[in-house]
Amino acid sequence: GIARKLALAGYGVCAMDYPGFGLSDGLHGYIPSFDTLVDDVIEHYSKVKEKPEFCGLPSFLFGQSMGGAVALKMHLKQPSSWDGAVLLAPMCKIADDMYPPFILTQLLITLAKVLPQSKLVPERD
Repeated sequence: GIARKLALAGYGVCAMDYPGFGLSDGLHGYIPSFDTLVDDVIEHYSKVKEKPEFCGLPSFLFGQSMGGAVALKMHLKQPSSWDGAVLLAPMCKIADDMYPPFILTQLLITLAKVLPQSKLVPERD
């Protein structure tokens, strides 16, 4: 992937799995609060940047898809903490022509509030 290519090019690369994603624990794909997720990532990278081997080095955010939305929110919350950000297809907005009908959106919002940990998508047999 991209992280491996950057590391092979000599860049220091740090990455993390969000809870419920990748190899981490938690209900797969469940994010109770996007802002809490962003704050957790900020805390993680703040600790990484405090290590002596990283102090004083330029720090850039890189995010792809949902990671792009996280990186953007991190940069907005801490603009002076980062030297820049690279966003690859950040998940920031659903295109108007891709948005489901209003009634379906309202139904899904209600279901998410009533059954926040239920999976509402088909699963493989």
